[in-house]
Amino acid sequence: MRISAPRNRFPSRPLAPARRHLLFTGGIGITPLLAMARHLDAEGGDYTLHYCARSRTDAAFASGLADHPRVVLHFDDGDPGRLLDAQQTLGAPDPDTPVYVCGPGGFMDHVLNTAEAMGRPPAAPRKERFTADAPDPGGPEPGSFTVGLASTGAEYHVPADRSALDVLLDNGVDAPSSCRQGICGECVVRVLAGDPEHRDDVLTPDEQADGLFAPCASRARSQFLELDP
Repeated sequence: MRISAPRNRFPSRPLAPARRHLLFTGGIGITPLLAMARHLDAEGGDYTLHYCARSRTDAAFASGLADHPRVVLHFDDGDPGRLLDAQQTLGAPDPDTPVYVCGPGGFMDHVLNTAEAMGRPPAAPRKERFTADAPDPGGPEPGSFTVGLASTGAEYHVPADRSALDVLLDNGVDAPSSCRQGICGECVVRVLAGDPEHRDDVLTPDEQADGLFAPCASRARSQFLELDP
């Protein structure tokens, strides 16, 4: 059995010096954010951790956080007046108050969509997902294309029902990978030529525009993509 150190999306966007941090977690999403909260406690940082769960009995680490002055617990079966009000909690956008989000998809989408509606750029909140979103049923059907490797000159056909990463691995290419869902960033490479169709949920719009590409999830609008792995 192969194991590795725990993978964590947040290190690529670490806790930066800021006047204050807002941490939002749902369910087991507390795992990475609890480490952040402890780090901020040790550094004397100002933050608020909003921890949402279905009930207190379902909330990991809740007993140790109940009396923490910087932690607000929100339980679906608790006091209705203490349910998370994302709009009120987020407040007006403040560049010196970064937002971090982790938890189930629905919870994350609620916080992220609220943040965007209140004026934060989509890439501003820092996030880590457990699973990829379901494909958009109204989105374009995946097509076939060819990937070429700048390092070797080799070219590989990617059929509509396979990912570029799968094809590379099948052909013995040493391509690092982990989630294979477009949410961890382990397999990201750079596109040197061609028009990629980004379907990942890990790269920011600026990173995508800079040529970064997640071959496990993303496709191509052009017939050919040249990659620099």
